[in-house]
Amino acid sequence: TAGRIRRANVRIATYAQQDILNLNGSLSGWDVIKKPAMARAMAALAARRARGERLQEGLNEASVDNEVRNHLSRFGITGSRQNRPISHLSGGQKARVALAVAMQNRPHVVIMDEPTNHLDLQTVEAFATALPKWEGTLVLISHDQYFLKKAAEKFLALRAGGKAKVFEDFSKAKKYAYKGPAIAFQPHAPERKKGKGTSIHQVKDTSSRQELIKGDCVTAVKLRTRELNGKEYIVVRFEKKLGRYLVKPADNGERMLALRGANLEKLDRSA
Repeated sequence: TAGRIRRANVRIATYAQQDILNLNGSLSGWDVIKKPAMARAMAALAARRARGERLQEGLNEASVDNEVRNHLSRFGITGSRQNRPISHLSGGQKARVALAVAMQNRPHVVIMDEPTNHLDLQTVEAFATALPKWEGTLVLISHDQYFLKKAAEKFLALRAGGKAKVFEDFSKAKKYAYKGPAIAFQPHAPERKKGKGTSIHQVKDTSSRQELIKGDCVTAVKLRTRELNGKEYIVVRFEKKLGRYLVKPADNGERMLALRGANLEKLDRSA
């Protein structure tokens, strides 16, 4: 992702999927938030002194500690996890710390590139519910359609050649982006097999699969087990080698199922 942004007195923060890799695993979430919080508090104190204000006390570190504790808690890093080395946290917890780092300066605009990568389903759900309540401006780039539908209010659909259009309905934005020859979508790349002195391309049969991605809401169909037919699920991931989707019940059930595309029908929640 690249580009240029012209801004005035606007605080802009960015969050990208690789930000997790940039965290120092030997430090804790408390460490990475406390240091810049102390620097901001000291800078604010120096500014007040420069203005000639008479201060009865110096830096209140206890107040800074309370701010750090509350900030991490807002992102689900609570209790002993705040002081645990980042290398000992789960992928979802590391992502929460990285988000807390991105948001610590109280930005007016946040640009997020694939923010749901490395997050578990529960965290994605909590994240998508919390973001619309934030008062700033969010620019989201994501392949997670379920997340976009819940977290975003407007959708910018792009076509080749520089054509773009803003929609308030996700399904219309998706239809506009995919329409015409501008988009050539191939859900499964061909496999290359080598024979004696020759090379051929063999495309797997995709008739039994659908264009499903992580976060899609689907319903089970064509199953012999009536107990599963008609039930709604959320796609967790696609297991390419086995040619099947790992899905989880949409009603927050814990049971995980592996189903093939022929047994799943995509639900459109945009209406």
